[in-house]
Amino acid sequence: MKKKIKQLFYQWKVMSLLLFGIILVTGCSGIKSLNAAPQDKNITTIKSVLKQQFTGPEEYISTRMAK
Repeated sequence: MKKKIKQLFYQWKVMSLLLFGIILVTGCSGIKSLNAAPQDKNITTIKSVLKQQFTGPEEYISTRMAK
């Protein structure tokens, strides 16, 4: 009888920990979407200019290397 009670308690303990973990993960992941500010159009433009400036046009390099 004691063994069955221990097994039942263990199962409830594991299920409650799993439920707590799931609630914790979903709760923490929702915070990021609430705090995320819409990105400014200028920031997107600056990022694309900097990317082109420092990486260079990949299409130009790949066509020159193929010849």
